[in-house]
Amino acid sequence: MRKAVLGLMLAACGDNAKLTDVPADAAVDALLTGRDDPCVSRAGGAAITAAHLGLQPRYERMYAGGVFSTDVFAFKAFFTNEVLVKTGDVIDCMLGGPPCTTTAFVVEVLVTNGAELGVHPADIHNTASTWQASGTVELTDLVYPVADNVGHVAGSIQVDSASPPVTITGTFDDAFCLGLVEATLP
Repeated sequence: MRKAVLGLMLAACGDNAKLTDVPADAAVDALLTGRDDPCVSRAGGAAITAAHLGLQPRYERMYAGGVFSTDVFAFKAFFTNEVLVKTGDVIDCMLGGPPCTTTAFVVEVLVTNGAELGVHPADIHNTASTWQASGTVELTDLVYPVADNVGHVAGSIQVDSASPPVTITGTFDDAFCLGLVEATLP
C-alpha cells in the first residue's frame, strides 16, 4: 500500500463523490506539493459555541482534513479563531505542541464508506490536553478532495458532557485543507 500525505481527517460524501474516486498517483503527488503551502480557513467557516474552562465562547474557523481508504474515512477537524499560516502550524497546534499557544479543540470521527452523511459518534479534545469528551457530528455535505478539487465538508457538532463539563454546539461549512488529508492507496 502506498501512503500519500495530503492532510488531517474528516467524513461525509456528496451523491457524486465516493471513496473510490481516489486520484491517480500523479494527482496525489501534485497535491503533496502543497503540504507547507497556506491552509486557508475562512472566518465564518464555523459557527461553534463552546463552554468549558479554557475554551473560548465562540469559534469561527475550521481546518478540516482526514484519512480516507477504501472502507473508512477518518475525519478530523480543528476549530479555532486563529489564522494559521501553514499546514505544519495547524498540525503542531492540533498536537498541542510548541510553539502553538492557540486555544482550540479537535474533533475526530470515523465514517464507513457509503454511509458518510448522517450522525456519527465523535471524540473531542482540547489542544492543551486537559480534557476529552464524546459527542456527535452530523455530516450534511461532503465532497472528497480529488484531483484539482479541494473538496468540501459541512455539518454540525453536538457535545453535552457532564464529566468533564463540556458543552459544544454549532455548524461548520468549509473546504478541506489539502495538507491535512491523507489517502491510503492500493
